[in-house]
Amino acid sequence: MENKEKSMFQEARMKLKLTRNKVADVSDGFFNESRLEKIETGKLEIHPEEVVKLAEIYKDKELCSTFCATECPVGIKRGMKVVKEKNLSQIVLEMLATLQSLDEKKVRLIEMTVDGKIDDKEIRDFKLIQDQLKQMEETIHSLQLWIEHYIDKN
Repeated sequence: MENKEKSMFQEARMKLKLTRNKVADVSDGFFNESRLEKIETGKLEIHPEEVVKLAEIYKDKELCSTFCATECPVGIKRGMKVVKEKNLSQIVLEMLATLQSLDEKKVRLIEMTVDGKIDDKEIRDFKLIQDQLKQMEETIHSLQLWIEHYIDKN
């Protein structure tokens, strides 16, 4: 299906002022100009390994996160969120808040599992814990992205 809006891949390439030909050259044969054009215009679906390669070429780690959350069937089914770069203090505060909340749920988790049976009320509590674990996962991904950007810059 063709898309008239610029794809995230085209925007990332244009942000660096690279031509498709230049990207094909630096991809060591991974891409050719025609394939890039078809990927960028939505005429061809991009493969996950191509997303990784473009993220490396464009030095844009958010491409993988955005692809996983918005285009990859597995990521969409698992409810993955787009991980945007945040500042370190915001990430740490989110992580500490989630850890505190999970620490408070620790006793409840022990109570629910001690008898080896899960009743209806406990299922609701498990769902709340699952939601907090998902929040922690998102925060961890944000921290990983921040660290990768920091390492790349230094």
